[in-house]
Order: sequence, then structure tokens, then C-alpha cells
Amino acid sequence: MRILLKWTLILAVVLLIVAGAGFAFLIYPRHPLPQYEPVDEIVYLNQGWGNGLDAPDRQTYYYTPQGTALKNLRYDWFTSLEQARNRKPFADPDYLRQFGFLVDAAPTAKNPKLLPVGFTHHYDDGLQEELLDITCSACHTGQLNVKVKGKTVGIRIDGGEARHAFPAIEMGHFIPELILSLGVTWLDPFTFDRFAKKVLGEQHYKAGKKKLHRDLWDVMALFIRQGVIDKTKHLYPVEEGFGRTDAIGRISNTVFGNHIPQVNNYRVGDAPVSYPPVWDIWKFDWVQYGASVRHPLARNVGEGMGVGAKFAFFDDYGRPVPREQRYRSSTMIDNLTVIEASLQKLTPPVWPEELLGAIDCRKAAQGKALFDKNCAGCHGIREASDRLKQIEAPGKLVRDARMQRNDEAFGLDHLADPPLPHWIITMLPVDVIGTDPKAAQNFVNHKLDISPTGITAQDLQDLLKPLLMQDLARRLQGFKKDSDEWNRAKASGEAKIAKTLAQLDAHSVTIGEGLNYFGLLIRQQYRNDARYRAAEAGQTVEDVDGPDDDLFFGEVDLPQQPLAYKARPLAGAWASAPYLHNGSVPTLYQMLLPADKRDKKFFVGRREYDTVHVGYASQPLSDNGFWLDTSIPGNWNTGHEFRSGYSGHPEKGVIGPELTDEERYAVIEYLKVRQDSPGVAEMPAHCTSQ
Repeated sequence: MRILLKWTLILAVVLLIVAGAGFAFLIYPRHPLPQYEPVDEIVYLNQGWGNGLDAPDRQTYYYTPQGTALKNLRYDWFTSLEQARNRKPFADPDYLRQFGFLVDAAPTAKNPKLLPVGFTHHYDDGLQEELLDITCSACHTGQLNVKVKGKTVGIRIDGGEARHAFPAIEMGHFIPELILSLGVTWLDPFTFDRFAKKVLGEQHYKAGKKKLHRDLWDVMALFIRQGVIDKTKHLYPVEEGFGRTDAIGRISNTVFGNHIPQVNNYRVGDAPVSYPPVWDIWKFDWVQYGASVRHPLARNVGEGMGVGAKFAFFDDYGRPVPREQRYRSSTMIDNLTVIEASLQKLTPPVWPEELLGAIDCRKAAQGKALFDKNCAGCHGIREASDRLKQIEAPGKLVRDARMQRNDEAFGLDHLADPPLPHWIITMLPVDVIGTDPKAAQNFVNHKLDISPTGITAQDLQDLLKPLLMQDLARRLQGFKKDSDEWNRAKASGEAKIAKTLAQLDAHSVTIGEGLNYFGLLIRQQYRNDARYRAAEAGQTVEDVDGPDDDLFFGEVDLPQQPLAYKARPLAGAWASAPYLHNGSVPTLYQMLLPADKRDKKFFVGRREYDTVHVGYASQPLSDNGFWLDTSIPGNWNTGHEFRSGYSGHPEKGVIGPELTDEERYAVIEYLKVRQDSPGVAEMPAHCTSQ
């Protein structure tokens, strides 16, 4: 009886807290959101996917599930919820647009309920229900709003940067409002009855409503627990605002903190970054802001783990799951492959003169000369040699019969005639480029303990040794076998591998290393399970091999961890504001200014486009919204400066001489038309005909 009373009291206290918080939320003004700016029309640029909302690749990218789950929130719950303050649907498109999400003008076969871009669903075998699934397109799709002939036109930028504040847990943002709607639904019997009848249907309402009520609490508890962890541990002290998140920090805290509770693996995430554009990344030798990951599935599996893919390292008693079961995940590797295939067709957006104004041909030509002189050394394209391709991405040199079948299955006609592009991306040490160093430092310096999962140093050696040996074998191909050079290179390479393997320690790994290990093991588990299913079906092993080696060009999944940032190619830079990895510079014009002349604070959250300075409008329409303060570490807008005192090579944040205003606007004009791929025309037809 005493135990019963104790738990009854605890439950009563929890209910009071939830009810009190809910009441406070109800009466508190929703001030964090900038004033919503509706559009009259959405224009879809042809970025290799065709025009129009219904283009198959666009729909594939927007709504292919990847196996993530938002705290077990069911898809039909989300579409049946009411807003906390009224009886309107929570999933009302105009309501969700206010949070910064992109919602198209009409439903499609893949999005029949008109949810935001990147909101879809997948079936969960454990719960036997459809879960709300958030895909990469939710954060990597952008839109610019402009006035054209008295109408507000939204120019969709596929693969561009989102402008929402998805992870924010401050009152008034999406997640707190969702929790509030769940709470009101759970507490108010009339709201719950309406909700339950929509979810269960009249036929199953009476029999299922009690379980539905319990399940609703379980999901609320997961949301509340995450909010309590974030706040009590002060995990994210730098406000991210709109269009940014501390991606590495949040993924790390989810994977290593939430999923390995036996040790304290939570690390402060104080380095927000902008959502980067994703066009052309299949051509890069390294991706991520820190040039740390090469293999697309490594990047995408890690993202899925952080966003909500299900995996379990421990059983209900806290014991490590048996090795043969440990790395099963809800991550949908096949679907990630499909999404990546669509991205390999995506091209940078081309400046639409009919919407944004004609290019000044003379000024753009002047800007090209200045770009070639001052910018191309870092941002220009360097095509890898055949030898380097053979080492890093041999599938870009030769597409064998199996690869060609794979290409045809995904409609990747552009892969038919190798050699394919492999661009060497310039990396600049943080003390050279001078931009805010926190994102790079956290990735390298934060150490974690993954040993409670049961993984050992020997497991890590067994996992990595074949990859390291494969990488060495490729590097030796440049030498004549058994020659003195070959023998020296082989001995040196084997010594480095032995040293690397000897230093492996499951008690101390960096974020990048930990994500790499678990990503490899999840994919390995997936392939083993697929082989088992293939054997049962009487198929051969080759029937399940493919995506790792074929679609992704045979890249070896070994990350690097430099204290550096990459200088990405700049095609489509006009559609990628704000600038620098942390979004601390609002326009291209300010990127060309000395740092002390850039805005110290500016408003973030609007989509109105500034065609002169090239960026978003940085003044608010109301008192509501987020101001980015560049004096806060993590938000610094230093570095990448063109100013007096330039020594002739980049150092201490100065990368070029100070420009005149005329020169700045000329460079901006050229960046409106800049293309990186050889053979792609830059200047519009009216310029070349002059």
C-alpha cells in the first residue's frame, strides 16, 4: 500500500507539472516566431529534376522515408491532433508554415495529407503502426520569396537551406507547441474523444481508446524527458534560431548520450551551423563543413541515427544486446540509397532572370576576373587525377556491368560514361581561415565512452583493419609491385595501420570516430540480414551487394578529423544565404567586407530576398523573432576577410585585399551566374550574344 501511495503521489505531481506547464504555454504569447509572409505562387526551378511539384525525383527526395521516428509519434496522430488553443488541425498547412516549414500548394500521391516537405511516414514492425518520419529534405530544401508584378512568388531551392527552428524547445516553437497539443489532448476528455475517433474510427473507438490514452502518455513522456535533459544539462547554450542547428552536437548527444546511459556521454553543443546546400556533393572528395566524411551512406546513416532512427544497444535490464543482434536499426538503407540517387541528379539552381532581374553582363565579366584572381584558389574546381580516383573512388573511373545495372535501376544516365567528376575540395585550418572554430574543435576534441555497449578494442580492430588494408592496397597500385618504392610504401603503410589499430580504445573515441564505427556496424548488420533473407529466397549474395560499392563509387568509409573547414564550390551561392558555416554573415555583400564592418546583430527567419546584397531581408516585420548575436562564441562572424594588410596568402582570417564597393558588386554579379561543372554555360544568352 505504501508503494502504491508513493507512485500515486509521484504521478499526481507529474500531472500537476504537466498541467501547469500546459496552462502557462496556453497563456504565454508565441513571440519567437517571425511574422509569417504568405506567397501567392510557388515556382520550382529545374535543377535536373524537371519543373513542377509532381516531378518524380522531387517527390522522391521530398517524401521517401528513411526510418526515423519523432519520439514514436504516429503519423495518424499528427494528422488528427488539434491545436492547443482551438479546434483547428495541428497539421493545418498555414499553421505549420508559421514555424518556417515549407508546405506545397497541393497534395500529391506521396503527400496526400499536405504535410511539410520532408514529413512522411513508415511502418514500424514493433509498434505495428505508421510513424511520422522526418527525412533529410526537411532541412535541405529552401525557398526565396520575391515580389513579381504585385504577387509574392516563392522560388523553391531544392537541396537548399531550410529556415525553420525544428529542434528549439523554447515556448512558441514547433516542438513545444506539439507537446502542448499532445498534453491538451491527453488531459481534456472532450478533445481526446474527438482525437480518438479520428485515429481509431467509430468501429474501434470504444475498444481501443484506453490503450491509445496510455500510448499518448508514453510519447509525451519521451518528449518531456528530452526537454528536461537538454535544459538541466544546459546542452545547447547558444540559441540556434532559424536555419541552424548544432548538427554534430545533437546527433552525438542522441546516439552516445541517450542510447548509452551507463556513462555520461552528453557534451555541450555550442556550435550551431547552417543547413548546407547538398547539390553536387557526390562530386566532392570530402563533405561536411569540416571535410570529415567521404562515404554518402556514412553521412546519411549518422544523420538518421541522430534524427530518430531506432536502434538498441541494451536490453530492458541494461545488458548489452548480443553481438549478432546489436546493430539492427530502423534505418532504411535501401531508401537512403534511393534518396542519394536522386541527389546525384540535382544541379545547382540557376539565377532566374525573369523573377530576380537581368544579369548585368559587363559587371559579371568584371566580377569573374576578380573571382579568378582572389577566390578561385580556394573555391575553384580541382579535378582529381586518375590515380587519385583509383584510390578514393574507383567507380568514377570504371563502371562495370554490375554497376551499370545498378545505374539503370536508379535512372542515373549521367554515370554511364566514366570518368566521372571527383573534385578535390580545399581545406583551410581554422587559424588560417579565422572563422568561428567551435564546430571544428568540438568534432575533434569531444571524447566519448562507447565501451558499455560491449564493443571492445578488438572489435574495432576487426572492423577497421579490412578498410585500412583496402585503402593501402589502392595506394600501392601506383607503384610497380615488388619494386623498392612499392616495398617502402607497403612497409610504411602497414606500420601506420598497426599504429592506428593499436591506439583504438572504446573508452575514448571522438564524435566522428564513434559515428563511423556505429554506422559501419549498422550497415554491416543490414547487409548480413539481407544476405540471410536472400539465402532463404534462393538468391545469390550478389543480389544484395551493390549500393555500398556501386552507387557510391567504391569509396572506403574512413573519416578524417582536421581542425579545418572546407571551401566548397560556389555554384548556387546566391541561393545559400546566410554565409559562413555558422550562418553569421547575412549577405554576399557583407562576406566581401572586413569583419569589423559586418552586422554585429541581425534578424533571422524571413524569406524575403534581397537581390542587391544577395541574401535574406535581415530586418523584422514585427517585434517577434530571432536576432543572431555574433559576439557570442559559436556565432562569431570573423575571418574570411578581404581587407588591407593582406600578405599575398591567406593567414589569420585575411584571405584577400580590401575591395572597392564597385568590385564587391561585380563579384556578387558573377556569383549569380557562377557554375562549377566544366562545360556548363555561365553567362545567360543575352550576355553571350553581345
